[in-house]
Amino acid sequence: IFVAFQGSFEGIQVYFLGQILNIVKTTSGGTPPPEFWINCSLMLVMAILSLGFGGLGSWMGTKSSLLLAETIRHNMFMKATTLSFGDIDRITTSSILTRITNDVQKFQIAVQMILTMLIRAPIMFVIGIVASFMFNWMFGLLFSGIITLIIIGFVIISKTVIPAFSQVQKEIDNANTVIRENVLGMKVIKSFCIEENQSIRFDKYISISNNNLSRMSVLYLPYTWA
Repeated sequence: IFVAFQGSFEGIQVYFLGQILNIVKTTSGGTPPPEFWINCSLMLVMAILSLGFGGLGSWMGTKSSLLLAETIRHNMFMKATTLSFGDIDRITTSSILTRITNDVQKFQIAVQMILTMLIRAPIMFVIGIVASFMFNWMFGLLFSGIITLIIIGFVIISKTVIPAFSQVQKEIDNANTVIRENVLGMKVIKSFCIEENQSIRFDKYISISNNNLSRMSVLYLPYTWA
């Protein structure tokens, strides 16, 4: 609700900005008319309200995502303690650790972004489309076309990038396996002098994971900011 109000007030600011620009264009120098200061004051009020509701929305979204992640992590841990030895061998301990730690953290960030950004984005999208057509119908068509191209590009990149996430998860599981071996079998590793081999294995899995994440970030970030 707070984020929805924030987006609405930000959209109203665009209307007052348009009113101010129209007054400036029609005023031929001299002291601005009272309508100018009224619209400036109302725009300032909308900005303050947007800031306040945005802060409340961010705080509520962050708190909600943290509590949800805490509950999921607790339930997953309790479920892991009830798994049989066969299930543990099939799932692997490293995969369980990844699911409880890394995956839950990513889910928490996703929920936070949904509560703080995804709710606000459609409101700003609708207000932007309406405002662009009110300003100039050709500008509105151009704006609509650009948005359509961004959506199409986002869908195409998503189909390309999503399979890479599975590979990243596998490499993180492998890296956790090496870490677990080094912690639990430290004396054995030192006895057989295989520290360098373990380091090479760990660097291999981490480098593959980092490379995949870098490629995904390079593709996704421009569309995220757009």
